[in-house]
Amino acid sequence: MKKNLLICSVIISFLIFMAACGGQRESQQNLNTGNEYNSKTGDSTRNQMEESEDNYKINSEKTAIDHQDKTNKDSIDWSAITPNGVNEEMFISRLDEKVLEKVASELQALVQEEIEEERANPDILLTQGWTRVFNSAHYKNVIDIGDTAMMPLYWIIYKSPNSGMYEYICANALYELSGYDFSNEDGSLKWTTSKELLELFDEAVLNEE
Repeated sequence: MKKNLLICSVIISFLIFMAACGGQRESQQNLNTGNEYNSKTGDSTRNQMEESEDNYKINSEKTAIDHQDKTNKDSIDWSAITPNGVNEEMFISRLDEKVLEKVASELQALVQEEIEEERANPDILLTQGWTRVFNSAHYKNVIDIGDTAMMPLYWIIYKSPNSGMYEYICANALYELSGYDFSNEDGSLKWTTSKELLELFDEAVLNEE
């Protein structure tokens, strides 16, 4: 029970932080509604960026992932993922709360860092694009945790009511750590949102049982 409460408090704190950051970004973007940025996914206005995760699609060439076996996904017990959905009680019992806190802390720091960068340099989306977050030390710190970061990343996506940029960051980290290859024959990714990634992940886990 104590562990469940701790994990719930970490998730709630993370979601509150994400909501607060979303409000800050929205306020900032309202001052820049005329600014447009170009990316491989097409043109869009900055205020449209936060409307849905679809606006954060990344071209497969830009986000090619080296699927070497840096981690061993088979060392993680994913039996809480069942054909009938996720057994939350079982999943929580296998979550490492310290790793969950570490992952959430790094992601919160990444978000705050990005907000401050955009506030200081509103044109940074034009010059560097939002995918610069994957070069962040905080993102790399999450990847460096290794396979034990996978369950916390999955849990954050699973429990989040949102499907935005920050959930996408979690999904990208989970995908990178998993070693799975969810790409089409032309090299494009089969998923464009964190929830789509979770569906593919669940399917892959169940197929391995």
